[in-house]
Amino acid sequence: MSTSIHPTDSSAPAIAGAEPVTSQELDGLRTRLATARAARGNCPSITDIRQDHLPTIAPREGRDERGEHIVRCPVCQHQLRSWQQSWEGRAALALAWSDVARYHAGVAAKAVWSRLPKRAAGPAPTRAEVAAGLLPETRGADLWSPPPPDLTGTHAPSRGHGPAPATMPPLLVFEVPPPGVVPRALLAAVGERGGAVVTVETLDEVFGDPDFPSVRALVLTRSRALAEWPEAIRKTRERAPNRSVLAIVPAPPFGPSSLAWLRDPGVIVAPVKDLDWEPALKRAGWLGRP
Repeated sequence: MSTSIHPTDSSAPAIAGAEPVTSQELDGLRTRLATARAARGNCPSITDIRQDHLPTIAPREGRDERGEHIVRCPVCQHQLRSWQQSWEGRAALALAWSDVARYHAGVAAKAVWSRLPKRAAGPAPTRAEVAAGLLPETRGADLWSPPPPDLTGTHAPSRGHGPAPATMPPLLVFEVPPPGVVPRALLAAVGERGGAVVTVETLDEVFGDPDFPSVRALVLTRSRALAEWPEAIRKTRERAPNRSVLAIVPAPPFGPSSLAWLRDPGVIVAPVKDLDWEPALKRAGWLGRP
């Protein structure tokens, strides 16, 4: 059997019964390929073509031009289709969809948070508040020095002997050593109830004061031995009948549940947080604006 040899490759055997390929036919094939390549244009990067067919958030530059090229280029169509049907293409598609879903979930969460009421940003806690156990200490927090007290809203009881003014609001007497720092959350809670906060160094100052009838609640905060607290609370309630009595008691080292009197509704175990004052006033019977 005779064999024909490819004119461009002397080592390639010819197919049986096939006509030998001439140089004219090869030149014609090269011409047709060059014409087809010129008709469809130079092929863009296959990586860009793949990325164009994945879901994305931001628009991709040149995507429309690459899409027009794929329409008229069967080579790029074949490469893209083969990649999309491979495991690599399917994994890339799943990852791209997860990124898009995570982005839209974050946008939806931000929209929900933006509609929630914002808490007004207040000053940082004072050193006296941290030292007195009125709120937990925060490491590295900026500490704030309070401005001079406004005597129009929170003033001490009058020392005169005349009757209490008719406009005297319900008072909450806060027993605190100098400089007399009152938690801002307590000021806000009492103010919402139409009352005012008065600070004293010791509660003995208010029992004989002519403004004492306006006192509605008393808060004990001075340092005392743990065994003295039950008696101090009892005596305060006896001297201030029909009034709410709260006591801020440091937590014992062996746990608050070890002492039965710590379960008294008027006892608040330190450190006291801002959210503790509202339920404490409700337990004490000061539910709302009089």
